[in-house]
Amino acid sequence: MNNAMYVQSATGVQGKITFPSLSTVLALPGYLGILRAQLILKPVVGTFTPELVLPPQLMLSQTDVSNQLGSPIVSASGVEYGNLYIDYSGSSSTTYSYDITNYIKQQLTIEGNNTDGLMLSLPSPSNYTTFNRAVFGDATNKTYNVTLNLYYISIPH
Repeated sequence: MNNAMYVQSATGVQGKITFPSLSTVLALPGYLGILRAQLILKPVVGTFTPELVLPPQLMLSQTDVSNQLGSPIVSASGVEYGNLYIDYSGSSSTTYSYDITNYIKQQLTIEGNNTDGLMLSLPSPSNYTTFNRAVFGDATNKTYNVTLNLYYISIPH
């Protein structure tokens, strides 16, 4: 996949995001709990233009090791469809952002679970009616990748 994650639901392409080292946060010195978890996705520059439009919304759903879709990710404001910010000055700061605090807290309570993840797709009905797509770099792409920002409480020792 050329070190990238693609999402184009009309063709059946969805992207999966996993957090294999998430449980290491529990071992942080003085760790008490998660305050906020924010997922940031930066589309690769050059993969979208006025003709190749980014989807205005990308939905996150829970998934397991066999890629069975579960519940959509929700926050205090409802289902998370991603806050799309488009940088019209050069596209390098274009992002989708998600509040996944509840999901991360839930995952931290499941002992030994690093196989669950999040499936990224277009919400209905646009998943059947559009060919909008998004391309995100993987962990080897240091500029256009997926980032998890964790804000947590700890007590100093």
